[in-house]
Parts: sequence; structure tokens; C-alpha cells
Amino acid sequence: MVIDLSSVESCDSSGLSTLLVANRLMGSVSGSLRIVCPSKKILTLIKITQLDKVLKLSNSLDEAMSELKLLH
Repeated sequence: MVIDLSSVESCDSSGLSTLLVANRLMGSVSGSLRIVCPSKKILTLIKITQLDKVLKLSNSLDEAMSELKLLH
């Protein structure tokens, strides 16, 4: 699964929780989640909360798709 955050300007704890739930659900079915192109503001939030250690971040949709293809 790929979630494109390139147009997202803000995110609160509910948004971060949703990303974590999606990541956990994908893992429970042997799937993978990639977060694409988070804005600088969202990327900073992800790093401050140390979610960059849990979530897989990609710079572009093409990069995310290539990474997922390599896994399956």
C-alpha cells in the first residue's frame, strides 16, 4: 500500500495514529506500506515522533512502487 502525503500540509495525532494502524494492518497480512513525499512539515513531525524508525518513507511514487515490487 502506498499513501501519498505530498499534498498534506498538517497532521495531528489522529493522522499519525492512522498511519500506524495502516502499517500494522498491512504487516498483519504480510503486506508493506510506503509513505510518499511527505512535506517538510510532515516529515519533521514524523521524525520528532520517531515514526521514521517504524514507517517506510519514499521520496516519490515511482520509488515507492519500485521498493514494493522488490519485496513481492
